[in-house]
Amino acid sequence: MADAFVYGEIGPDNLIRVPWLPDAERAAPVLSDTYHPGGAASNVAVLLAHWGISVRLSGNALGDDFAGEIMLGFLKLHPEIDLSTLMVAAGASTPFCRILIPPNGDRVVLFYHARQAPTVSLTPEMLQGCKLCILDDNGGAERVLAASAAKQLSIPVVCGDVYRLDHPLLPYADVIVNSAHLIRSKLPGIDVETHASSLHAAASATIITSYGAEPVRIIDQGGQSFSVAPPAGVVVVDATGAGDALKAGICLGLLSDRSLQDAVRLGVSAGALVVQQVGACTNPPALEELTKLANELEIQLNG
Repeated sequence: MADAFVYGEIGPDNLIRVPWLPDAERAAPVLSDTYHPGGAASNVAVLLAHWGISVRLSGNALGDDFAGEIMLGFLKLHPEIDLSTLMVAAGASTPFCRILIPPNGDRVVLFYHARQAPTVSLTPEMLQGCKLCILDDNGGAERVLAASAAKQLSIPVVCGDVYRLDHPLLPYADVIVNSAHLIRSKLPGIDVETHASSLHAAASATIITSYGAEPVRIIDQGGQSFSVAPPAGVVVVDATGAGDALKAGICLGLLSDRSLQDAVRLGVSAGALVVQQVGACTNPPALEELTKLANELEIQLNG
């Protein structure tokens, strides 16, 4: 039995560190070239499992190719993760990312085999006993079917990267975690705070929006808002998976029966710790370190 069912994107990250991003006039030498666990769903699953939460993971299938073998090997390093509903499909191409990372920790991402692998159809039976269903939106109708299955069992649903005001996941979402960067890239010129308010009205869900090094802003289900600033002095080494870490920390708090404010503090702390190393979940921060940092963050209530 698992406390959380994490459903979505599963595949490795090939992280390539460079002294600068190449362009048409200047090539970049490769400083390091390494493979790491990746994918929005698997990042969250690994972090939660490391913090003592029992997790079941599924979503896109892994192929029997090089990337699939690497990813399956990474996941098997975490026996706390239930892989009974993970599909390995012969002949399928495993989704994976090649990510160029310059010294400032920013990224350029190449996504291979996006939405080409078959997906597992999540059923209410697979969710039996779970207390939380965690989804990303890097897919299609199968995410909506997964959220619908959770709602049939009255299991709260946490979604990531759901920004459209007519998104079919909105009726099922209890918590939506977005980044201001994503919203601005998808909806150029929009005011992100106004958009968050509109999303709250459309979904009647808690809306959590990250702003990089600026405070994370929250509108709870009742419409009250507050913010949590990241800790000072964070040196970003690799921003890969920062949003996944934020979501994982929030889910850790919710599964531990903490208040929403305390859950967000855990999420902000997780994001701050993860970006200070290479890989989204290669070396997860210890629960004690995470909790200590979270307790030091202040809540700013907004009028």
